[in-house]
Amino acid sequence: MYLTDEQIMLLEQLTYLTDDVADAAGVLLGPYDSVENLLQQFDDDALQRLEDPGNPERMNG
Repeated sequence: MYLTDEQIMLLEQLTYLTDDVADAAGVLLGPYDSVENLLQQFDDDALQRLEDPGNPERMNG
């Protein structure tokens, strides 16, 4: 299996996923048997919670 540079960069971002960000998104950090199972939690609702201006852990950028 080969990964693109973009896929590798996205995987790297997961290594910096903190409990605070996971809590703000409403997702659990684990345990998981695959990255896919972790990422499935980041649905539209979870991403919207992270983009909420009132959320102290919101995504900037």
